[in-house]
Amino acid sequence: MKKRLYSIIFLSLAAILTVWFIFTTNNQYFGSNKPNTPDSYMTDVYAVTLNKDGKVASILVSPKVTDYEQDNNTDIQTPFVTINPQQEPPWHIHADHAKVLNGSSKILLWGNVNIQQLPGPNSHFLTLLTTELTLYPDKSFAETDQPVTIKQPDSIVHAVGMQADLNKGYIKLLSKTQGQYGGEVSK
Repeated sequence: MKKRLYSIIFLSLAAILTVWFIFTTNNQYFGSNKPNTPDSYMTDVYAVTLNKDGKVASILVSPKVTDYEQDNNTDIQTPFVTINPQQEPPWHIHADHAKVLNGSSKILLWGNVNIQQLPGPNSHFLTLLTTELTLYPDKSFAETDQPVTIKQPDSIVHAVGMQADLNKGYIKLLSKTQGQYGGEVSK
């Protein structure tokens, strides 16, 4: 009888300690209140944004997108973004990494950033290379303060810093511009 009473007390104490342990360590193991804990992720992402006329404004392709609700940021692995201006050929933007800030109003891209625009009625084949780029998708505007290389058929331009209106195809180089056309270097 005594042995049975000790067993019941021991099992009750073990159950109470187990419940207490689960409740006090739940946040530690599951990280529910840590800002670095993702609240969702997607794989093999193909996301399309439409403009007010119902036409494709932009496309995002990525093998993995991870969202962090607490700081309203999203990490994107090897993003491929297509921006479709109304009058110009599309812009294709590749990078090793990206982070979407403030919902979707600002995208930071870094690591081998490559921007290309195919030839069209008002444009030549154009490639922009840089290490970092800030993209504002709603405005179709991009900028960087990093070194930039712009390649077109028979020309190459190097600069530090750039602003680009992707809707109008307008690119402003900010400093230290040096260009080469058909073998000649100009500053």
